[in-house]
Amino acid sequence: MDAVALLATVEDALKCGKPVPPDAARWLLQGLESYRAGADLEVALLLRGETGQRSVRYRASKLDRDTLLIQAWEQLPQGSPWQRSQKLALDLKRYRATGWNLDQKRNRAGKEKDQRLFEILSSSPTVPTTAQGIHKIATKRGAF
Repeated sequence: MDAVALLATVEDALKCGKPVPPDAARWLLQGLESYRAGADLEVALLLRGETGQRSVRYRASKLDRDTLLIQAWEQLPQGSPWQRSQKLALDLKRYRATGWNLDQKRNRAGKEKDQRLFEILSSSPTVPTTAQGIHKIATKRGAF
């Protein structure tokens, strides 16, 4: 698991009042020890990417985007994985073409049924709206 995912795991555990998983706790402890020894915090926690690597902010937004896409994909009515990917792609395209611009100005979805789509599109500057792109994310992360 990469450092951004570990950081999200720690954050989720703390928000929910649950124990931090052992792998995330080890990562955090090692990072804090390195920080106390004089390393920059981002370096100590392995959050600063190497030259040419995407920023932590970008990687975190991509993780959020993928999590939201998978949650929406899993909550679609029964159908094959590919059918769910097609349905979510159609829903995202419809919303982007009809309500997204106005809702973006309001900073909230105008209709309750569009709330999840609003959150997905707000999560990252790059959101796939093709069935193939959604399917790759939903199936790669073990959603199916």
